Amino acid sequence: MRQKRKLLKAVSLTVVSAIAALALLTGCGGDAGGSPTPPASSGNPASSTPSGGDGGSEPDPDPNPDPGEDQETLVTQDQIDWEYTTNGSGVTLTGYHSKSRSVLKLTGDVNIPETVGDNLTVTAIGENFLYGCKTVTSVKLPETITEIGEYAFGECNALASINFPNGLKKIGAYAFIATNLSSVRIPEGIEAIENWTFGFCKNLQELSLPTTLKTIGECAFKSTALTSVTIPKGVTKIGACAFATETGNTERGPLTSVTLPDTLQEIGAAAFSYTNLTSIDIPDSVTVIEQEAFEFCDKLQEVKLSANSKLQKVEMDAFYGTGVTSINLPTTVTTIGSGAFSNCPSLRSIYIPAGVNRLYENTFNRCDALQTISYGGDKSQLVYLKFSDDVADKKPDWDTKIRDHQSPFATTSLFSLF
Repeated sequence: MRQKRKLLKAVSLTVVSAIAALALLTGCGGDAGGSPTPPASSGNPASSTPSGGDGGSEPDPDPNPDPGEDQETLVTQDQIDWEYTTNGSGVTLTGYHSKSRSVLKLTGDVNIPETVGDNLTVTAIGENFLYGCKTVTSVKLPETITEIGEYAFGECNALASINFPNGLKKIGAYAFIATNLSSVRIPEGIEAIENWTFGFCKNLQELSLPTTLKTIGECAFKSTALTSVTIPKGVTKIGACAFATETGNTERGPLTSVTLPDTLQEIGAAAFSYTNLTSIDIPDSVTVIEQEAFEFCDKLQEVKLSANSKLQKVEMDAFYGTGVTSINLPTTVTTIGSGAFSNCPSLRSIYIPAGVNRLYENTFNRCDALQTISYGGDKSQLVYLKFSDDVADKKPDWDTKIRDHQSPFATTSLFSLF
């Protein structure tokens, strides 16, 4: 059981480590070797037609370079020319080069122009645009921008302020990973927050999401300073690790409250793991709670589900290590994964519907307070499985606590279940 969890966490940490190492090696911007190309980047969406940027052709290299010159010369915006490529609606800014030297790092406040070259409209920020520019502190985008590419401002560790134009339609994966943003307002029109877009923005405390949003990608807001989140109506999926805290920490992340919409269908793997949630209201529309979704939310005492819930699957370790005290699963549930309620020391009672006929031997491991397992079917129909393979195993110790019982939803009002 724990091997799968370790694998999920290892993948997460490997991605972040690779990005951090790359930033240290490549620096940012400039024309010395071009923009860095972080892992998992998908190709620039703009045309490949080259351009010399605002200042025409790139100047010839200094004929008498100083070998002792700082190889990371800091320059301000008035010391550079923008580079760009054409696209269907205007141009995409792809980087910049120095007007005097070729090795540089952009620093300070950056104002992206509305036009470049021969009055060409800037409509997109390209992939890797300022990736790793650790001394850029703010960015102002023109209202003409409709797209921000992958990794565009990733690892800009000092970036504390940026505006998102009202016409923005897409923000790429990793676009603002590990920046210093404290407040983010995503404009209407955005339908997806891509993978890792704002991951490891450790000072991010305020978040406003648009009503047009449909999906929240993997680790999109992982390890931020958010304490409360409202997911807008229309979102159907919250991706893996979306609001999780960095795994391996002994302290939990600051997130204490989340409101989920009645359009949500899937809560992804480890989506809220290692956070300080105390209560969660699972909308009736949710059909799957993926593995480790609320793992180690040790302050999570209340999980609310209604008689009208469409929930079908509670996957492996979904509530592992939580503080849940009781839970009534709806009659639609057919799958309870390995270790789903393991290591829940405060769990006293649970109702399992008749549609579940297979339980893993470790489903309730280390649930020392567990007194009653109410089961909607005939206890004799249950098959117990080892968590390491899919073969029948002996009855676990907690089998003696199972009692045949009709669903509490049939006799109790929705508002008195807990």
